[in-house]
Amino acid sequence: MNIKFLEKFLNVKIKTDLEEFSEISTDTRTLKKDALFIGLNGPNFKGGEYTDEAFKKGALTCIVEKTSHERSKSTYDENIFYVDNVLLFLQKFSKVWVKHCDPYVIAVTGSNGKTTTKFFTAQMLANFMSIHYSPKSFNNEIGVPLTQLGLKERNKVLICELGTNAPGEIEALSKLTDANLSIVTTVGPSHLDKLKNLEGVFNEKKQIYSFSKKESAVFNLDNPHTYKMFEEYKKCFKKVWTVSRTNPKADVYIDLKEESLRGLKLDVSLNQKKFSVHAPVFGSYNVYNIMFALASGLDLKISEEDLVSALKKLQTPWGRSQILKDNSSKRTYIFDGYNSNLQSMTSLLESLKAVDSSSLHIILGEMLELGESSKEQHKKLGQYVGALNPKSVVFLGASGVSFSEGLELENYKKTSMISDTYNKKLALDVKSMLHDQDVVVLKASRGTQIERFLVDLGVEVELL
Repeated sequence: MNIKFLEKFLNVKIKTDLEEFSEISTDTRTLKKDALFIGLNGPNFKGGEYTDEAFKKGALTCIVEKTSHERSKSTYDENIFYVDNVLLFLQKFSKVWVKHCDPYVIAVTGSNGKTTTKFFTAQMLANFMSIHYSPKSFNNEIGVPLTQLGLKERNKVLICELGTNAPGEIEALSKLTDANLSIVTTVGPSHLDKLKNLEGVFNEKKQIYSFSKKESAVFNLDNPHTYKMFEEYKKCFKKVWTVSRTNPKADVYIDLKEESLRGLKLDVSLNQKKFSVHAPVFGSYNVYNIMFALASGLDLKISEEDLVSALKKLQTPWGRSQILKDNSSKRTYIFDGYNSNLQSMTSLLESLKAVDSSSLHIILGEMLELGESSKEQHKKLGQYVGALNPKSVVFLGASGVSFSEGLELENYKKTSMISDTYNKKLALDVKSMLHDQDVVVLKASRGTQIERFLVDLGVEVELL
């Protein structure tokens, strides 16, 4: 971030010979020397109370709210700047910074796949131009502007992920990002505690198309809700791209020829040009994420041949259908630890039909934010798992009873372990059953922190 740009925005002078902040931080625990610290407020804390700590760790400048800091108690007053509302400052400043850098902006939302789509798009486009995107799921009213402020003047493309828990959030984030290209991956039963039902999810997600620049949009023709969006918005944009696994006339069409733990064998059609390629990622559900990335590349006028070539180097990001090996490299672990709803769960389980059930172990966590439908959906999840008849099943979370009822409906008789919370003994019990060549699948919402299971199973994985 350019220091003079902040000085001009706030009409202040920062005492330094540096030209750039090392980073923009909201957390003093991880803050780097010469950072800009933005003291956000939360339900149980005020960011302005951490300015001294920020400066001791090397912060160059702090931005805090006028009411959250007692100037007389700080020894760093000349380096602190005060605003009326820190969050509002963050959002306004980020939007002005993006306008200054003037990148091509891609915005992605959807019930499933938005983070993987963001990563796949970033990986693909990075072969051809300078890009910026958030390395984690920075997709809310704080994460999106922080992503924007991470933009460098040299970056030509900015990829933003837009998430939602309640009505109105996609509208606000769409206005903030003002995207050149907008994408809704899919609509499914997610965040139902506040969005209530699929109609609520549909009405929330489609706002990305309502509040974008109306330049370009990508539509998934295979999901009934996103197809409805296509019919509603297709005449609103200068350029529309369609993706499909069922309609060969779509701009991006993929026929999955074969899937395995080694990846996906695909027949790809881009603007009716035909290709065959192997993408080294697991899970047929990733075909859609690949198609959205390809459509983004087409909108940026990258050749069809170059885009298909980039597919050969694709990798899944941390905790999203990530293939891992234990220290002996004789077992395979599929780790999906971010998004978890019935649609994403069943998509993963469908891909596991290619795995021998006698070598399959499934470890699942609670599907969060499902509201009144939680019991019913966990029962259905149990049925899906029971039908696969894996060697063992573990479920972590408060809905274990409903999940067990689903297993019983499928007359599942093998090993099942149900627990409200995680404990190391569960991992050790699973480990005692493992043999060479077994496949262990772990999937849960982020709040479950299911990667702890991997650590206790002896698998090397980065802890976030």
